[in-house]
Amino acid sequence: MERDFRVKGLVLKLEGKEVTVGKAEGSVLGKMMLNTVSAHIRNICEGAKNGYTKKMQVIYSHFPISLEVKGSTLVVKNFLGEKRNRESKIIGSTKVEV
Repeated sequence: MERDFRVKGLVLKLEGKEVTVGKAEGSVLGKMMLNTVSAHIRNICEGAKNGYTKKMQVIYSHFPISLEVKGSTLVVKNFLGEKRNRESKIIGSTKVEV
């Protein structure tokens, strides 16, 4: 995973397996920005190590919607009562279960 942190006065150091986040001397970079960058780095490492899972639920009020996975495509049927199916590509190594 790559992320470009273009923040003036930000200093990132990689020492072994440890990443240090700091500010350059004379920089007016605030503590909130340092904590934000640190949180992004922690989340990137956690996601690369364990992956992410997002469980979603299809909710409808009048027209019942159904979903179907066909190869690398997610098919949405009866969206807002439409006769034509809507299709969405499943990108990369994303796993989708219905």
